[in-house]
Parts: sequence; C-alpha cells; structure tokens
Amino acid sequence: MPSRRGLWFSVLGPVRAWSGAQELDLGTPQCRLTLGVLLLRDGGSVLVDELVEALWTQTPPRSAVPGVRTFISRLRRILAEAGHPDVIEARQGTYRLLTGEDTVDARYLRRQLQLAAAEQQAGDLTAAASSLRLGLAQWQGTPLGEADGPFAEQQRAGLQRLRLSALEQCASVDLARDEPGSAVATLSSVIGEYPFDERLRELLMLGLLRTGRPADALRLFHSTSRLLGEELGVDPGPALQTLHQEILQSRPVVVTPVLRRVPAVLASVRPLHGVTPGFIGRADLIRRLADQVTTPGGGAVGLAGLTGTGKTALAVQLAHHLREQYPDGQVLASLHGRDEEPVPSGLVLSSLLGICGGAAGDPAEAWQALLRERRFLIVLDDAHDAEQLAPLLPRQPGSSAVVVTSQRPLRDSRVRTWCDLPALHPDEALDLLRDLLGPDRVDADPQAARHLVGRLSGLPFAIRYAAAVLEKRPHWSLASERVTALVLAGAGTDSPAPPARQLQRAGRRLPADLARAFSLMSLTDGGRLTVTTAALLLDVGPKRAQDLLEGLLDRGLIARRTPLSYEYPSLVREYARTVAVVRARPDDDELPSLGLICA
Repeated sequence: MPSRRGLWFSVLGPVRAWSGAQELDLGTPQCRLTLGVLLLRDGGSVLVDELVEALWTQTPPRSAVPGVRTFISRLRRILAEAGHPDVIEARQGTYRLLTGEDTVDARYLRRQLQLAAAEQQAGDLTAAASSLRLGLAQWQGTPLGEADGPFAEQQRAGLQRLRLSALEQCASVDLARDEPGSAVATLSSVIGEYPFDERLRELLMLGLLRTGRPADALRLFHSTSRLLGEELGVDPGPALQTLHQEILQSRPVVVTPVLRRVPAVLASVRPLHGVTPGFIGRADLIRRLADQVTTPGGGAVGLAGLTGTGKTALAVQLAHHLREQYPDGQVLASLHGRDEEPVPSGLVLSSLLGICGGAAGDPAEAWQALLRERRFLIVLDDAHDAEQLAPLLPRQPGSSAVVVTSQRPLRDSRVRTWCDLPALHPDEALDLLRDLLGPDRVDADPQAARHLVGRLSGLPFAIRYAAAVLEKRPHWSLASERVTALVLAGAGTDSPAPPARQLQRAGRRLPADLARAFSLMSLTDGGRLTVTTAALLLDVGPKRAQDLLEGLLDRGLIARRTPLSYEYPSLVREYARTVAVVRARPDDDELPSLGLICA
C-alpha cells in the first residue's frame, strides 16, 4: 500500500484527502471538485476558466470567478492548517497542485500497472499479480463521488477505463500463472459493472473452464449472447465465439497474459479499422510511401519528425490506403507508454502476437514467421531507439509490411528509407482549420486564419488544439493572441494531448547538451540561426555548435533555412523560450552572453 505519512489524495471514489492518518475536512462539494480538477491534471496548470466550466454545468453566474478563488483559498487554508502550506501554486491566472508522484490514488494505480508490466516482462507473474491487486485496492466506488456535469463524466469514464485495464490484466496474469480461481473471484465481483465488455467475459469463461466448470462457462456465453443481441443488436465477437467452439469441442485452451487495452507504460497494440478523422493533405506523400511499402524486396519504411507533425495519423491513413494489399489486417503498436517510458520490445512482441496470432513456441521466431507468411501491415509507432526496434522488424523480406514512426531517423538497415515529415503547407493547414472549425468562421477572416496557422507553425496537433479552444469561444477572433497563449499553456479545452505536453515529450527525450542548446538558442533575436551565432551563445567551438544544430534538426525541433542557417518553427520557438526562462536563474552566468547575442 502507498505510504500515508504525508499527504494522500483520492479520486477513485469521493474526492478525499489525508495528512498522515488524519482525514481532512474538505468542506463543500464545490471545494472537493475544485481539488479533484487539480488532482486529475497530474501536476499541470489549470485555468480559472476551466475550473468555472467544471464547477458550473449550466451558465455560470457572474460570481463564478470570485467563487473559484474562494474555493482555492479554502483549500489552501485546510492544507496549511494540516501542515502543508504552498501546495497550491497560483501563476498568471492558473492554479497547480504541487504533489509527489505517489500521493494520488489514480497515479498510484497507473504506477502499479507499470510495475506489473515490468514484472511480467521479467517472468515474475506472482509479483505482477500482487502489484495489480495493490493498485485495484485503491478503487473506492464512483470516481469523483457525486460530482456531475461534462467534466466529471469525462474524467469518470477515463478512470473506469484505467480500472478495466487493470482488471483484465490481473485476470490474464492469474490464468497464466495457473490460478484460475483467483481470476474467477476477481471477475465475478465486477462483471455486472461492465456488461458489454467481451474481454472480461472471455477471461471469466476461461477461468470457469480451468476450474472445472465448463457448463458454467457455456451458460455465461449464452447469457452474453442474449445480452448483446437484445441490448445492442450484435453477436459476440470472434474471440468469444472461438472460445465457445473450443469448449464445445473439448479442445485445450492456452492462456497467455496479453493486454488488449492498456494505459501508461504497458504495450498498446490495436487493430486499425479506418482513417484518421479530419485528415487533410499529404496525398502525394501517401502515394510515394505506398509505392515504397509495396515494392518487392521488403524492408520497412520510416517516418521521422517532431511530435505533432502528424506521423501517426499519416501512418494510419497509409495503412487504410493499402488495406486491400494486406488483407490479414493493419495493426498499430505504440512503443512509448503514457508516462513516456519506452515499452520493452518483448512486451510489444507478446501483444502483437496476441492480436495477430502466431505459432506457439519462441515469440521472436513466431513473429518472424508471421511476417514472412502472412500479409499484415504493422505500424510501429513512436520508436525510441534502434535497440527497441530491432526485434520487431523483419529479418528478411516477407509478405508483411512495416511502417515505423520516430522523432528522428534510427539506424537499422532494414528500414530502407526514412521520410522527414514536414509541417503542413499553409494551404493544407488552412483546410484543416476550416474542416475543424467550419468554413463560415474561417472564411470570414482569412487573413487572421492564415496568420493563426502560421503562428502554430502548420503543426496539425497545434491546429487541432487551437480549433478546440476557439470552438468553445465563438466570440473570440481568430486573430486573438490569447489563442496561441492557451495552446502553449495546454489549457482552455479538455483535449487529452495539449501541444505544450507534446513538446515537453520531445524535450524530455533530448540529451542534456541538446536540451540546453534547444532552450538557449531560442532567445536570439530574428529568425536566422547560424553556426557562428550558436557557438557564441553556447560558448562552444564551431564544430560542436554544428553538431548540436544538426542534432536538433534530426529531431525536427529546428528547420534548415539555407545551407548555412537554421530557424525554429514559430510555436516551437515560443515554447523553447518558456523553457529557457525557467532554466535561467538571476545569477545564471549564461545570461550575459544572451544579452550580447540579443542586443
């Protein structure tokens, strides 16, 4: 169990707080929900407007903003009286909760899922089951208690999915370690809460079968079939139907702990069934990539570029474009977890085999045989490095195709070509904004719209976020500087992937020397950045400066302007400057050199 010697917060049930063993009286439901909003941002900043939208489900009163400040003040007083002052930080119209990693039950559950994945990868299934049960023990009822409204419902749904993932994995691990009774006990108590989740029912059927209750397993199948037919008008899916036939034919059923729906660091592998909604442009590039993918001789194709340029969306679109050439299926495997840790290759491999099928025996050999003999298109998304990628690529040409996405090209001869994905062309960026926001609003002020997508550097993820901000604020002009500010702050909408967080992801993956160069070089005046300027600014020699510039170029964080100069995309530069300001201290000896360059 997590330590409760300091602060401990709960959102997996009513919003509650403890200082050591003493529960704190949080006061009114509005105070509790205010705290809940801050807790669910995981240390990120929350705008006052966002708190207003979460707290008032109807039109907020004029006193809403002062009301939010009152709730924050009460929470600060409650925490300070318990010996925890300065836990809630206020800065430029936002609030942030400064808590440790393991002080919130939802975060603790995610971390237990991560730990269980590592233990499972190491072959310690008993430890993995224990970690999962410790995480599941945090569940105390309806997340956020009786709070209502769109915010509460959306967050509640996400936390339910987190619990569902843990339940599925816990039962899967129990079955794999030959403890079917534990799996049956876990699932029987919750199956009614998730009536349409076929994976839970599949695992429960397996548990019943393995505990010598095949008749109960068959009864569960028939009741599931009736439920799905009467409520949804559909039949059970292929996995349930296959298991049903295997039970009827008395075939042995082999159980492996494969995750189907997984958060955090766990392997996320899913079939692709369609195109990316609102995908705009890239038609010529898709045709070129399609030709490369289908060229006889095999090998993988890579897409490199900054987070947010649309690599994943393009790969999904390409898979849909080639679906007839790869009739066995198109599958996407995410190689980074939600906490930014690379997923171990072995875990990805197991999950891929669970989705695609494959012969029993050594997973690596089964995967290579599948790539040779079947016609799949596999997207390996967000690869970390060549070492992670190597076991997942085909060793020799076969019938399947592989598309890799990464922030930078990775050295592996089996990826025969890398395509550096640029930002959208200005016309394509406008088309995307028009598609998201509606033609009337965009065409009413085309100059402001063009300026906006320029400020957003033509990055699809930033344009989507800005459109979400503007959609909630129909009275705002497209020319408002507040739009870009909200995009950089990662605030103003419920979008799960704010650009600031995406750019932080890119920054966290940089080696220390590149991270320093990325932030400090953004403080130069003007758009042009040369090797000489970089060398002066970073206090290094020209060759080292060139290496640092090329390193940032490889990762898509700067662009080549001329053969001898570089530039930041506008949005990336604004973000990098905020990082530089945070890095700088009043006595920082780097600041004088900045003054010389910027003068």
